[in-house]
Amino acid sequence: MLAKALFLVVAAQYVVSQDSNSVGNIFDRIVDYADTLDLNTDKDTFFWSEEYWSPPFEHVLHCPSGFEWEGDFTDGSCKPCKPGYFSDKWGHLETMRSRCVPCEPGTYSNGIEQGDCDGHCQYGTTFKTGATMESDCVNPDDMFGKGSFESEVVAKVKLFGDWAFLNDLLKEASGINFYRARGSVEYHEDDFVSTVHVSAVLPNNIAVHAHNFLIDFRDVKDTINDFIHLGDHYSKIIFNLLNNAETFKEFGWKMNRDLLRVKNVEILDVEVHLNQHCEDGYRSVEWEGVGTKCVEDTRTPPSLNKSWYIQYVGETDDCDSLGDEARLRDFVENSWPFPCLENQECEAHFTTCKTLISEECAILIHLIFYDEEAGIGDMEQNINKARMVKYHGDTSFEYSEKNPYQSRQNCGVDPKLDGDGSVSCSAECDTKNGYRLTRSGNCEQCPYGTWFDRESEDVFARCQSCRFFKSVTLFNEVPKSGEDCLSGGYWEEQNEDGVWLYGTNKYIGVELEFSTDATVEMNLCQIIDVKHKFETFCADKMSMDDMSLDDFTDYNLEMLGCLLMDEFSEIYEHSCDGFSKSWSDIMDNFYWEDVACFVAKGIYSIENTDGDCDNLPMDKQRLSMPFEFDQDIIEFDHIGWSSAFWIPLVSNIEKMERFQMNTVSKTVEGVFRQFGMFEMAKLTGLEMMDFVRDLILAVPRGISVVDTNFVYKTTEDEIYCENGNIREKCWTNSACQNRKCSSAIPEIICKTDPCNNCEVFWVTFEGAVVECASTDEPEAKCEVDTEIANGRLVEIGNAFWRVENDRDFCVGCDLFVDSYHYACDTGYRLDNAEIEEDEYNDSRMRCTTKNPYCKSTDNTISNIPKCVPDTCEYEDFENGYIVNKEASSMSACRSAEYRCNQGYKIEGSHIVFCSPDGTKTDMPKCVKDTECQFPEEIENGRFMLEFLDWDGVTKEGWYQCFDGTLSGREVFNGVKCTESDQDYFGCRMETNCPVVIEHGYLMREWEWEEYDTYIGEYRCDEGFELRNPGIFSSSEVDKEAHYGWGACGYSGNGDPENLPRCVQPGSPEPCNMPKDTFNGYRIEEIMNEEYGVIDQAKYRCNNGFMMVETWKGDIGWCRSDGTYELPYCMPPREYFTVEFELVPGFSKMENAGRVKARHIYADGSAGDWYAGCDDHFNGPAAGAICRSLGFRHGKQITGERKMNPIPDLPFGMTNIYCYHDDTLIMSPSCNADDYGQVGWPLCSPEEQVAVQCYDDMWKVDVEFTMVERKRKMSCPVQVWKEGNMMNLKKMDVHVKWGGVHLRAGDDYETEYFTEGVHYEATGKFSNRKGFRAKFTGNMDDYDCFFCDVYMGEHIMNPWPDKNHNCPTEYSDDGMYNNMNNMNNMN
Repeated sequence: MLAKALFLVVAAQYVVSQDSNSVGNIFDRIVDYADTLDLNTDKDTFFWSEEYWSPPFEHVLHCPSGFEWEGDFTDGSCKPCKPGYFSDKWGHLETMRSRCVPCEPGTYSNGIEQGDCDGHCQYGTTFKTGATMESDCVNPDDMFGKGSFESEVVAKVKLFGDWAFLNDLLKEASGINFYRARGSVEYHEDDFVSTVHVSAVLPNNIAVHAHNFLIDFRDVKDTINDFIHLGDHYSKIIFNLLNNAETFKEFGWKMNRDLLRVKNVEILDVEVHLNQHCEDGYRSVEWEGVGTKCVEDTRTPPSLNKSWYIQYVGETDDCDSLGDEARLRDFVENSWPFPCLENQECEAHFTTCKTLISEECAILIHLIFYDEEAGIGDMEQNINKARMVKYHGDTSFEYSEKNPYQSRQNCGVDPKLDGDGSVSCSAECDTKNGYRLTRSGNCEQCPYGTWFDRESEDVFARCQSCRFFKSVTLFNEVPKSGEDCLSGGYWEEQNEDGVWLYGTNKYIGVELEFSTDATVEMNLCQIIDVKHKFETFCADKMSMDDMSLDDFTDYNLEMLGCLLMDEFSEIYEHSCDGFSKSWSDIMDNFYWEDVACFVAKGIYSIENTDGDCDNLPMDKQRLSMPFEFDQDIIEFDHIGWSSAFWIPLVSNIEKMERFQMNTVSKTVEGVFRQFGMFEMAKLTGLEMMDFVRDLILAVPRGISVVDTNFVYKTTEDEIYCENGNIREKCWTNSACQNRKCSSAIPEIICKTDPCNNCEVFWVTFEGAVVECASTDEPEAKCEVDTEIANGRLVEIGNAFWRVENDRDFCVGCDLFVDSYHYACDTGYRLDNAEIEEDEYNDSRMRCTTKNPYCKSTDNTISNIPKCVPDTCEYEDFENGYIVNKEASSMSACRSAEYRCNQGYKIEGSHIVFCSPDGTKTDMPKCVKDTECQFPEEIENGRFMLEFLDWDGVTKEGWYQCFDGTLSGREVFNGVKCTESDQDYFGCRMETNCPVVIEHGYLMREWEWEEYDTYIGEYRCDEGFELRNPGIFSSSEVDKEAHYGWGACGYSGNGDPENLPRCVQPGSPEPCNMPKDTFNGYRIEEIMNEEYGVIDQAKYRCNNGFMMVETWKGDIGWCRSDGTYELPYCMPPREYFTVEFELVPGFSKMENAGRVKARHIYADGSAGDWYAGCDDHFNGPAAGAICRSLGFRHGKQITGERKMNPIPDLPFGMTNIYCYHDDTLIMSPSCNADDYGQVGWPLCSPEEQVAVQCYDDMWKVDVEFTMVERKRKMSCPVQVWKEGNMMNLKKMDVHVKWGGVHLRAGDDYETEYFTEGVHYEATGKFSNRKGFRAKFTGNMDDYDCFFCDVYMGEHIMNPWPDKNHNCPTEYSDDGMYNNMNNMNNMN
C-alpha cells in the first residue's frame, strides 16, 4: 500500500525509465486506455466551474459594513452594530455571514454602524474585546506590577461530540513541559459534549499577546462554525463529483456521503482566562472579565526553608514516555496523599522520574513545609500516612527505604536520579546565567521577557518582568536589571518620567544561530504487515493469474490496485533499478521520486532478501532517516519571536525520543471515527480503502525519534561588545545622510558603531579612523514640563519639518526637531485646535491641530497647549441620528458624525466639529430625498435597506438576489443612485440552468445539441427525495438513466415543468384533479396541508343522478402512481350499493368471518344475500369489504375449522379483486363477475370469501408505572399486528429504563440507565405485566422516569405518550417529538 501511495502515484510524475513495467510506462498505458473509453467528459465541465465551487447562496448572508445579519436567508434583515462592535463586509471573517464582532483587544469604538474600530490604545491594551471608550485602555505594566512575572493563560473550548481521543496526544505534548503547557479533554456523556482544557504558564508580556489571541478566537467561534458547515457542503459536492463525473465512472467509485459527520462538529462555547501567578507577599483576587490578578498580601508569608526530597518506586513503565510523566506530575501535585497537603501545611512538587536498572519507575518529590520549625518528625508522620500510594489500575508506588528522603539543605539543588535510585544534587543554581531554584527543586533559567536579580537572598528567588514595551530578551541570556531588557525595535521607550520617546528605538544587531539533529526511524514491518493483508484480500477476491499490466480493459480501481501490489517487485526493479541514494543525499537535493524509491527499496529488501519480519532483528526492520537543521536568525524583527518561542521549543528536541508516536495513530483514528471516515470501504465503495486507512495508521505507529541533539552556536562575544553593550543594528545610509566631515583626507567613508548607539564615524578606504571637525548643525533641545494643569506630556516625537514645505506653520524647524504630544484628564480637552474650511471639499469643514515643537532658532517650545473643560454636547436632530463621536484625550479635535433615516438625505456637512470654546459648526438637516429612490420590488430579489458608502455621504441601496440569481456574481450587492449603476443592476441567472430548485441544487449542466437545450442534473438537500420531470419519466428505465435531469433551454428560459422536484419522502404527487367525473363535476379542490399540494377534490352529481361514494364520501383523490379514485354518479334506475356482513361461526377470531353480501337499491329495497367465491380474491378487495363495514384495513384469511361455511347461501359473485387498497368494492378499480357464467369454474362452500377487519396495521402500546415508595418500575407492553395481538415472550424484545430532567418550558433531557448502577431487573418479561425493575439510584437526581421498548436494535415505540410518569403538561406536544429524537440518539 505504501508503494501505491508514495511509490506508484508520486513516481509516475517523474520516472522516465523506458522499461516495459516501469511506473512511468504503466501510468502512460492507463492514460492511453482511458482515452479509448470515449467518455462524455463535456458533462463534467461544470464541475470545474466557479459556480460549482462557490459557497451555497443560502449560506451567504451579507450586509453592508456596520451591519449584521439577523434571521434566515428568505426573510432575514440587516441590523446595525452597537458600540464596541463592528462588521467589515470585505474582512476575512465575513466570507459567509455578516456578524457584528467585538472590537479586538487594544481597540475601541463608541459609534454604531461601524465598519471598524477606529479607536486604538496608544500605549497598552484593553485586556478584553468590545471596548467602547479610551479609558478601557490600560498599560499592562500597571496591571501586573511587582507581584507577578508570569501568568497562566487558560482556554476551555466546548465541542459537540466525543473528543476524548485527543487526550493521549495532549498528554504526550504536555510532557514536553514547554512553558508548562497542559492539555486535556473531558467528555460529558450525558449531553454529548466535550470540554477541551488548554493552558500554559507564560511570561507576562507573552501572556498578554496569547490572551488577546485567544479572546479573538473566542469572538469568532460562530464564524468558525460557519466554515465547518461550509466544509459539510464541500464534502457533498466533492462526493457528487466523484460519484457522477464521467471522468471517474470507470474507477468504480460509489461514495457514501451519509457516513460523513462533518456537520456534527460545532464549537459550542469558548472561555478564556488570564490568571496571574502571585509571588510571595502577594495574593490572587478576581480580575473582572479577565481572570485573577495579584495584590499585596499583608499577611506573614509562610516559611519555605524546610523541604525534603522523597523517592517512591513502582513496577510500571510510566517513566518512559512524556505522556505518562505528565500524568505522574499532575498526580503528585494534585492528588498525592500527604496529610500536610490536605491540611494546607505544605506543598508537593514533582521533581523528576527515571526508569531504574531494576526496570522500576522511580519518582522524586520535593515536599516543602510552610512551618519554619518543621523537622524529621513531620516528615516521618507524612511518609507513614503515604508509604504506599495507589496510582491507577493495579499500579502503586511505595516509599523507597533503600534511598530514603534527604533534606534540600543537605543534598542541594537540581537532584538527579541514577540507575540504582541514588540521588545526587548540585551545590547551587547557576545564578550568573540567570538560573534560579524553583519549588520543584530544579534549577530553571528565567524565561524570555524577564530579568533576574543575582543578589537575591530568597530561597526561591523570583524572576522579574521586563516592562511590556521593553520586553525583548535573547535566548539563553537573562538580563541583570530591567534596564537591560530591550525594545527590539518594536515599541517606543519610556523615560524615567513615564513619557514615551518616539524614534529612539534600538534594533538588535545580533545573529542567533543554532543547529538541530535527529534521526527518524520507520518500522517497515508495520507497513509490510498491511501490504500482506491487502495481498491476501486480493487473492481471495480475484484471480491474479488472469490479470496483466498490458491490458486494462474492464478493470476497476480495486482490480488495478491489486494488480499493482501483486507486481510490486517487478515494478520496483524496473522503476528504481540501481537506486543507491542515502537519506542525506535525498535531503541535499530533494525529489519525491527519490523518497518513493528509498522507502520501496526498504520494503523490497525485507521481502526479497531478509525474509519474514517475525524473524528479523529490529535494526533490520527499521528505515533510518537522519535530519540536520541549521538556522541563522538575522532579521531584527524575528529575534524576539525566535527567542520567545521557536528556539526554546526546538531546544527540547531530545524529549522527542520519549514521545510515543502511537498516540498520533490513536488521534488520527479518533479523527476518522469522529468525522465518519473510519469505515473507508463503506465510505468509498472500495473494500481496499480499509487497507489504505490501516496504512495511514501504521506509519506513525512505527515511527520513533532517536539520536537527537541541539546546539546553540551564538556566543557571548557575538552578542556583547567589549564595553558590555549588546550589538545594535545600525541604519548606516540613513544615519550618514546629510552628515559631513571636515578633513584634509580627500576620500573617506561614513560608518556607524553598533557598540556605541550607532554613532557616526569616518574611515579611510584602508579602514583607518579619521579625526574630523564635524560641520553638522547642533540639534535643537528644549526643556519641557511633563505636567500641565489637568493634563500631562505623553509622547515626545522625533519628527521634522522643513521651512520651505510649511513656512507659515513651522517657524524655526529647519532641522530635525522634537514634537510634543499631550493628553488631558477626563472631562478636559486640549485647546490647540482650529476649525477651518476643508481645502479639498468646499462643503465641509475640518479640524487641525498645531502640536508644539522645539524651535531650532531659540531652543524654545513653539506653544504649550492647555487642558480646558470639555463642554461639547451634541443634540439629536429630526429624521436622523448620531453614529459616532470623536473625543481622544490626545487630540484637540472633537466631532460628531450624523446620518439620516432611510428615505432622507443630509443637507450640509455630516460631521459637526466642536471648538475648544464649545461653539460648533452648523448642524446638518435631513430632508426628504426625492432624487435618490431605490425600487422596493425587483425581479428575483428584494430591497433591504439604505446605507452610506465608506465616505459617509454616498447613499446606496442594499439588495438580495433569490433563487440562485446573482448581481455581478454576488448574492448581495450595493447599488448607487446613479442611472448607470441602477441600469446595470439586476438579479440574473448567470448559468443556463437554475442554480437551485426548491430544496435542491444544480450539480452540473451541459449542452444537449440534439434537443437544442441545456441539461441540468440536480440533487436534493438532505431530508428530501427527487422526482424526475415528466419528460424524463416515460419508464422506470428512463427515470434511472436520466435521474435528476432537467431541460433548461438556454439562459434559463426553459419550462419549469421540465425541471425535477425535491419533495418530502412519501409526499403525494401534485395533480390536476379532474373537473368532471362520470355524470358529475368538481365543486372544490382540497389542499394537503402537510405537503402543500392539491391532491383531493369534492364532487357533485348532475341533476337526476345519484352518487356512488368513495370511503371519503363525495371526496376523490389522486395517487402517487398518477391514478385517481373518484366518486361517480348513476341514474337511479341503475344505482345500487353493496352491504356486507361477517359471519364468524364458532371462531373466536376478532372482527373476522365468512362474508355475505346483498345489493341495496336507490329506493332502499334490498336484494337476496349471496356469497362471494375466493377465486382471484386479494387483499385490496378484503380491505374494500372491511372499509364498507367501518374499518380502515382488512386481509384475506382462510376459513378455520370453527369458521364453517355459511349454510344455504348461494354464490353470487366471483373473480373479486381490487387494484388499489384504498377503495370500496363499487370502485372502478375493483372487479366482480357474476357467478355461474358458462365455462367458468364452479366453487365449493369452503371457498366462500373470508376476511378479518382491523384499524391498525401496527400498534404498540407501552405504559409506565412506578411505585415511588418501593422504587418499583413496571413497563407493560402490548403489540398488535394486522389486528392480532402478538406473543412477545419468545421474541428479542427488551427494555431500556431512563430518567428525565425537566427544563424550562416544555424542554427536557433524557438519560438511559445502566443495569447494576441505576436499577436491578426483577422477574422475567410477561405478556400481562411486561418488564419490571427496581430503581437503585438517587430519586432526587431525576424529575420523572420512563421506559422504551426495543426489538433488536429498533425502538418499538417511536412516538411515546404513556411510557413515562412526567407531569401531563410535558406530554402533549414537546414530549412526543423530543423524546423521539432522544431515543434515536441513544
